[in-house]
Amino acid sequence: MRHFPRTMLAAAVAAALASPGIVWAQAADATLRGKAPANSDITARNVATGATRRTHVSADGSYTLAGLQPGTWRVDAGPGTEQVVTLNVATTVTLDLGAGAGAVTAEAAAPTQEVVVTGRRLHEVKTSELGTVVSQQQIETVPQMTRNFLEFADTVPGIVFTVDANGKTSIHGGAQNQNGVNLYIDGVGQKGYVRSGISGQAGDTQGNPFPQLAIGEYKVITSNYKAEYDQISSAAITAITR
Repeated sequence: MRHFPRTMLAAAVAAALASPGIVWAQAADATLRGKAPANSDITARNVATGATRRTHVSADGSYTLAGLQPGTWRVDAGPGTEQVVTLNVATTVTLDLGAGAGAVTAEAAAPTQEVVVTGRRLHEVKTSELGTVVSQQQIETVPQMTRNFLEFADTVPGIVFTVDANGKTSIHGGAQNQNGVNLYIDGVGQKGYVRSGISGQAGDTQGNPFPQLAIGEYKVITSNYKAEYDQISSAAITAITR
């Protein structure tokens, strides 16, 4: 068997990671795709952070922007095409850009006034995945018994969050036990490989490294999971930190 020098192997891996033709799974980020004027340049700017992403529209008018942080974005492909949209965690949605497409913009205000930018929320329509998003607004405003952000998953059909007499929490989906659920924080699975349960949330692991205030929003997927989710048999919960 032929062995390649480590330097050559490292160079090959780096080249693969840098290749624009390879799409890597992102369990927490959002993907935006659709149609726009052919050969134009699309700019997406995060309203809250100012982060900017750009891509070039292909000759057939299609584009894809992957790895977008969930939140509100200004997206445009040139004059008259700007739209303001809100993207949810772990979603792939379609947005067509064109002149007169119905941009949503903030009203003019005096320098001392605060301008609040809101965008229309886009929904996935081309997937067999069954999931429900728990928004940051729900986490901040809905009453709860604990400070565990997973308590809000109890509002999703088929998901049960319980607290026993000792204050120990557990979460499970359908008729399966808690070991059938896996939690992903910014794309990293939290299920223990040695002990059962989700780290800091259920099972016999200890501590809670992700307090409620650290979580922006999350999605509970109860059926037809994508290949990027592993160690699950009932539900996948993917969350994004603030």
